[in-house]
Amino acid sequence: MKTPTQQRTDERDNKRVLRWVVIAIVVLLVGVLTYNFLARERTGAAPAAPPSAPAPQNSAAPGK
Repeated sequence: MKTPTQQRTDERDNKRVLRWVVIAIVVLLVGVLTYNFLARERTGAAPAAPPSAPAPQNSAAPGK
């Protein structure tokens, strides 16, 4: 069984780790959003879907 001092120290350590994880996630999220914003600025708007190929025309076979 842990002593009260050890329990307090463990709780403090757990809170410290949680804080670092939250900070790391926030920094990562800000970095991803910044990269996404800059990538869109560089290329303009989001790329549109490529135009579909024209439908083949049903005409008589060539050479007949």
